[in-house]
Amino acid sequence: KIHIGSVHRWRTLAKLAVAPSPTGRGIEIGLFKAGSHQVVSIPKCRVHHPAINEAVEVIRDAMYELNIRAYEEDTGQGDVRYLQMAVERFSSKVQLTIVWNADNYRVLPQSAHLLVKALKQNSLFHSCWFNMRDGGGNVILNYDPNKWERVFGP
Repeated sequence: KIHIGSVHRWRTLAKLAVAPSPTGRGIEIGLFKAGSHQVVSIPKCRVHHPAINEAVEVIRDAMYELNIRAYEEDTGQGDVRYLQMAVERFSSKVQLTIVWNADNYRVLPQSAHLLVKALKQNSLFHSCWFNMRDGGGNVILNYDPNKWERVFGP
């Protein structure tokens, strides 16, 4: 006999792409449509832990308020490329990695620091990291240790 747990709310790790909305207003945070690089928002994803869905909403709203641009693959312009979130099961707090389109942390604009300040004030977030990833290609994270910066949390 095989026991299958809940098919909803189980995913505690998510790597989500960030792109401008096709309408030109807003930001899409989600997964790529099959066979494309078109980001499809999944605001109430039934398999994501609820903390991930809440974090996506908080981050999207903060990015919009701070005029932080989503990365545009065609032009290589924009700020945020991806978000990686891991939920601590005991506390339901989110460890967030923001993949920023830059070579190093020292060149980030003031809006990046204001985003961190806003997220730090929200009890949903356990910690936050920046991962610097510039250039093209399909790689999500830059694994060079010099391209990571912990901005708050343990």
